[in-house]
Amino acid sequence: MMTNEEVSAFRQRLLDGLAASIEERGYTATKIDDIVRFAKTSKRTFYAEFASKRDCYLEVVAASHEAMRQSIETAIDHSAPWRDQVRQGVTGWLESVRPHPKLTLSSIRDLPTIDEHGLEVQRQATQAMTEVILRVVDIGILREAGIEPPSRPAAIILVGGLRELVATAIEDGTDVMTLAEDIVDIVIGLLETARVKS
Repeated sequence: MMTNEEVSAFRQRLLDGLAASIEERGYTATKIDDIVRFAKTSKRTFYAEFASKRDCYLEVVAASHEAMRQSIETAIDHSAPWRDQVRQGVTGWLESVRPHPKLTLSSIRDLPTIDEHGLEVQRQATQAMTEVILRVVDIGILREAGIEPPSRPAAIILVGGLRELVATAIEDGTDVMTLAEDIVDIVIGLLETARVKS
């Protein structure tokens, strides 16, 4: 009988296997055979952990979104000048995308087409990223500079627009890190606009 740690290890291998297959073949073309091949395990093990490819995928994408959120938050030095904090947050986000661009692309393009569960995972990711933006901006050093957090609709538009920008770059075969300066300028411009209005 397997221990909880062994079960968790098998599950993680399957999640990693699906992520690897998405990088190679894309989500739609990936079969269970591909997942277990990358995970170096069996279909029996797969079905002991997941009811379907979709269930495995939803867990992979949710974990990816959480890693992205953490990467942004840990990249920011809240004692740094606010423009540096913007650059740090953008860099942290893009660095979390860079190792697995096709998974990120799939989470943008494939996820909402799966079913209502996929739509809900994407909605949760949008909400989480919106909260990160609002929380990061709503700190003393920015308020001292006369900058108020953007409105929630503005933050959602920013998240959606940046997500589409990254998706297009990945589809074009462009290294997402080349987007960094443009994204920094966009975010700073949005924040500067908030300061002008106040």
